[in-house]
Amino acid sequence: MLLALCCPSALLAADIKVLSAGVGELGLRQAIPAYEKSGGDHVAVEFAVPKLLKERVLAGESADVLIAPSAVIDAVLAGGKALEPRLIVGQVGVGVVVRKGDTRPAIATLDEVKKAATSATSVIYNRASTGLYLDQLFERLGIAPAIAGKVQRYADGDAVMRHIVDAPKGAVGFGAIAEIRLYTDMGADYVGPLPAQIQNYTRYEAVRLKAGGEGAAAFLRFLDTPQVRGFFAESGVEPVTLP
Repeated sequence: MLLALCCPSALLAADIKVLSAGVGELGLRQAIPAYEKSGGDHVAVEFAVPKLLKERVLAGESADVLIAPSAVIDAVLAGGKALEPRLIVGQVGVGVVVRKGDTRPAIATLDEVKKAATSATSVIYNRASTGLYLDQLFERLGIAPAIAGKVQRYADGDAVMRHIVDAPKGAVGFGAIAEIRLYTDMGADYVGPLPAQIQNYTRYEAVRLKAGGEGAAAFLRFLDTPQVRGFFAESGVEPVTLP
């Protein structure tokens, strides 16, 4: 997925260029106007899958701020493309989604999750990190053989959500909660999170890239305010409680 919150000409003129994983989109849609209204520099953002973000930054693309899973932040720091400290934006769990208007399966218990998957006409999820976790989960729950013939995989969460919106009746999708919420106005119905005992979280962090100046540092400080953390929490990016 590659999107921008501005037109190409505005992107070229931007004072702060942000590269972000798609799970940050809803939060940034609110945070950026609030930052600019408070007197901050103009901000332009591009969204892409984490793997592509890592490749672009390590290849030397010029940008100021990166928002991505912790593993990507680790890689760009190790590659000398970013500066400490890193800001923990939040964590995103795995949720269940169906097409709007379709029957919403019960998913509060392990048995209900197993029934939701085995009763579905198709089971949709990605081939990225969420999908790898789901492969292991379905094996653990003992339902992998039962659903093997109806599993449909896509490269990323964006493609999963677009499939769900147009899916035949009875399809059940699994994906990052923040990605599901992006599509709730476009035909997706967020059923709820996986139960706590089988939930899996991906942590997202923000870091200043080598090209980023004081404007980038100021924007990162703004992301760490209660107002912006509220924006992210509303979008499905939960706060992280550190020990």
